[in-house]
Amino acid sequence: MNNGLAELKRGSPYPEGLGVFVDLDDLLVIFYHIEYLISMITGIFDNLANETASHYNISSIQPNRISLSKSSGNDFLKEVNNRDPVLKKHIDVNRPFINLIYEFRDKVIHREGFERIISPIASHWSNLIVINHQIKDYVKQCSDKPSPYKIISEWGVIDRDGRIDLDPFYFAKNVVNNLIRFADRYLQLLGYNTFLNNIDPRDAFIKDLEYFKRATIRV
Repeated sequence: MNNGLAELKRGSPYPEGLGVFVDLDDLLVIFYHIEYLISMITGIFDNLANETASHYNISSIQPNRISLSKSSGNDFLKEVNNRDPVLKKHIDVNRPFINLIYEFRDKVIHREGFERIISPIASHWSNLIVINHQIKDYVKQCSDKPSPYKIISEWGVIDRDGRIDLDPFYFAKNVVNNLIRFADRYLQLLGYNTFLNNIDPRDAFIKDLEYFKRATIRV
């Protein structure tokens, strides 16, 4: 394992030292969970929007237009800006993250789902999602940056051989951490007590997504 880590840090795309650490059958299951995760997060966005409409008594917008999505919820977001500019600014600051999730949601719910690919990064570390430049740009706007392992970014982006891939574990970890911070501040602006003073978002992720740690390689 240590040899494999050293190879990764040197930028080797095929570090033999990582050996066998995961059951390949589990890698098929992870795609169910990552698609379900995206659906759950958009559900959270919808609940936040509905709670906002209720909190500020925004009754002039049709229910299917109460959304954090800029395309379907534009009129609702204008009303939010009128009632609470600070909350609207919080949404705007997190717009790349919101757009990223909705971009994935369209693929999961309305189109073909994620394109899974087996790409030989290391032994049994090859279970990746193919993404486009739009998604990569959204991820970059979410403060993604290179990881110590060179071949992969902190959010799991792997740009090589003319194709952009995404590692589900790294992506899920950062998405959930980002969601916790976004939702906590959002609810705080609506008058709820914050819970992040008493919990580390990383602890919440570890507890809620333990499966991701078991199902894919962690380096």
